[in-house]
Amino acid sequence: MSINKPQENKYRFVERSVFTDKHVFAENSYQSGNMNQIEMGLYNKYFDWIQEHFETKPDGIIYLKADPETSFKRIKKRARNEESIIPLDYIKQIHEKHENWLQDEKNVLILDANLEFEKNKKNFNSMIEKIKRFVQTI
Repeated sequence: MSINKPQENKYRFVERSVFTDKHVFAENSYQSGNMNQIEMGLYNKYFDWIQEHFETKPDGIIYLKADPETSFKRIKKRARNEESIIPLDYIKQIHEKHENWLQDEKNVLILDANLEFEKNKKNFNSMIEKIKRFVQTI
C-alpha cells in the first residue's frame, strides 16, 4: 500500500499514523533533547508538506490505553531483543504524550488495555464489539 494511491477499502487500520509520530514521538524526541530546534523545524515542514499533498487525517482513532507499568511488563514478557533496552521512564513519557494529544482529538475510542484480553475471551470480545460499533459511527 502506498500513501499516494487512492484508498480502495472502506477502512484502513494502521498501528501508528503520521499524527502519532508528530504529536508523540517527534515531540518527545524534541523535548528530551534528541532533536534540536533546526531538526524539529525541518520535521514540521515535512509534516506540513505531507498534509498538503496527501489525505492522512484519520476519521477515527482507537487508543489501546494501558498504564506504563502494564506496557513495561508486557514488553518484558515478550522478551524481544530489540525492545530489551526500553526503560520505563520512556514508556511514561510516551504515555503522557498520547494522553495530551488525544484529549483534544475528536472521534477517539479509548479501550482499557490494562485488562487481560489475550487469554480472556470475554474481554477480547468486548473490545471487538466496541471497535465494531465505533467504526460504524465514523
